[in-house]
Amino acid sequence: MSFMINLQLFVFFSILSVILLFGSNATAQDTEPASQAQRVIGIDLVHRDDKVQTAVTPGGGESPTTWVDLDYWSSFTWVPSSRYTPGATSLSQPVPEDVNQTTVILPDGTSTKGTVIFDNLFIDQFNASGFHFGSVDTNGSTTSGILGLGSGASVSLGTGADVETGLLKNLVSRKVINDEIYSIRWDPDVESTSGGALLLGGIDTNAYRGRLIPLPLSRVGRAYAGDLSRITFTYGSNIILGTAADFLAPVVFDSTSSAIKIPEQILNRTINYLDAIRNDNGQWTIPCLLPSSTTLSFSFNRNQNLNIEIPFSHLISIDRNSPSRCTIDIQPSPNNNTYLGTTFQRYAYTVFDPSRRQIFVAPSSGKNMTEAPPILVEALQTPNGIDRSPVPDLEGGSPAPPPSEADPSNPPVPVFQSKALPTEAIIGIVIAIVGVTVIAVLILLLYRKKRKEEGGGGNSLTHGYPGYVNPTFGVSASDNMWTNTSSVRSFEDYVAVEGQGAGWIVETRDGVKHASWVKKGRFKLGR
Repeated sequence: MSFMINLQLFVFFSILSVILLFGSNATAQDTEPASQAQRVIGIDLVHRDDKVQTAVTPGGGESPTTWVDLDYWSSFTWVPSSRYTPGATSLSQPVPEDVNQTTVILPDGTSTKGTVIFDNLFIDQFNASGFHFGSVDTNGSTTSGILGLGSGASVSLGTGADVETGLLKNLVSRKVINDEIYSIRWDPDVESTSGGALLLGGIDTNAYRGRLIPLPLSRVGRAYAGDLSRITFTYGSNIILGTAADFLAPVVFDSTSSAIKIPEQILNRTINYLDAIRNDNGQWTIPCLLPSSTTLSFSFNRNQNLNIEIPFSHLISIDRNSPSRCTIDIQPSPNNNTYLGTTFQRYAYTVFDPSRRQIFVAPSSGKNMTEAPPILVEALQTPNGIDRSPVPDLEGGSPAPPPSEADPSNPPVPVFQSKALPTEAIIGIVIAIVGVTVIAVLILLLYRKKRKEEGGGGNSLTHGYPGYVNPTFGVSASDNMWTNTSSVRSFEDYVAVEGQGAGWIVETRDGVKHASWVKKGRFKLGR
C-alpha cells in the first residue's frame, strides 16, 4: 500500500511541476517585448470643408476634441492652447513657459510660440500615451492643429535643448508598430464624408492595383515631393499637356488641401481644349456634361510607368450662378510647382517611408475599405530593413506572403529584436527551477517517511533478501506458520494455493524480522 501512495504522490507532483514550468515559460513569452507589431493602428479620416482631418483629444479627460490636419513632413504634433487643459491627468507635466518655448509655423504662414507638453494624446480612438506634443497660441487664427507624421525625431526649445516629438518614432520605441511607415487608404466614394483611414505601421493590399512604385523624395518647404514625368489630358484623344522638361521643380504631395495646382501654362492648355470661359467671379467654367472618358492623368517614374488617372468629372463643381455649367477645380501654381492635394490622393494609394525619404504609389483599387484587413509591415520586413525599406513588392489584392526560409549561410538579423532575455522571462525560469527542486525534495522526504513508518517497506523482498510468507489473518504472525519463499514464486501463488486472499509478508534483515500486511495482487516476492 505504501508503494501505491508513493507512486500517486510522485505522479501528482510531477504533473504539478510540469504545469509550473510551462506556466512560467508562458509568462515569460507573454511579457517579453516582442519584435512583431501588436497591430496596425487605424485612424479614421473625415472630410471637413476643403480638408481631410482626424480628431485628437489632448490629455483626455476635460480637454475638448480638436480637429487636426495631417502633416507629412513635420514631426511636431500640436493643438491650439485653447483646446488643451493642463494638469487634467496625472501624467501631465507642465513646464514653465520661460524655459520651454518652440516656434511653430501656422497654416497661414505666420509663426507663433508654443509650449511642449508631456501627456496622453488620443488620436481618434488610439491613445498615444506618454507623448510630447505642443500647446500653441494661435491667436484665434485657427481652431485646428497638426498631426505630425514626419521622420524628424525632435524639436528645439528656446533653451537650445531638444525634445523627442516624433509620433512614429515613439510608437516604434514602444513596439506598437515596427517601422516608421504609414499609409493612407482613401474612401472611394467621393460623396462620402469619410476621408478613409490612416494606417500606422501597415499597408492594405486591397486598396491598390498593380505594384507599389517607389518615388524618391526631396524636401520642398514643409511637404514631400516626388518626380513627375508627364501630365496627360484625355478628351476624345490623348493630349500631352506637359513633360518632364516643363516641371522645373518636383511635384508636392499636399496633405493640407484638396486642391490640385499645376503650372499656369499647362492649365491654360487644358482650358483651351475645353473652350472654357470665365464667370463673373473670374473662375473658368465649362459645360457640366463631358464625355465619361475625359480624364487628367499624372505619370511618374518613367522607367516603371506609374500612371494615376482622375476622372475630369471629379475636378469640376456646379457653378452656383449657372447650374448647366461647372467651374474647373484646378488652380494655377503660384511658383510653377505642381501641388497634388487630397483629390489626387483619393486615386493614388500612397505608402510613406519618411525615415528613408521614399514614398510608394500605386493606382487606387476603388474597393471598399472593409473588404480586407491591412498587412503588418513586420511580416514583410527584410533582414536589413533598417537600411532598405520594408515596404513589400506585392501585387494589389495579394495576401501577406509566408515567411521566407532561412538561409543558413546568411542568417537574418532582426532589426528591433533584443538578443538578451527580458527580465520577466529570467524570473519565470528561476521560479520554475526552484519549484521543481522543492517538489523533488518533498517527494524524497515523503518517501523516506513512509518507509520508516512501514518498517522498511513491504516490497523489500524484491531486493533479494531471504523472506517468508504467512497467510495468517490477524494482527500478528506466529513463527510456526512461516513458509520459506525459496519454494514459492510469489505471494499471489502462495495464497492462491492456500485459498487465502491476504496475509503477512516478512523479510529478515540484519537478524530482525520486518512484517507488513498486504492484500492479494498488491505485492510480488520477485523470486
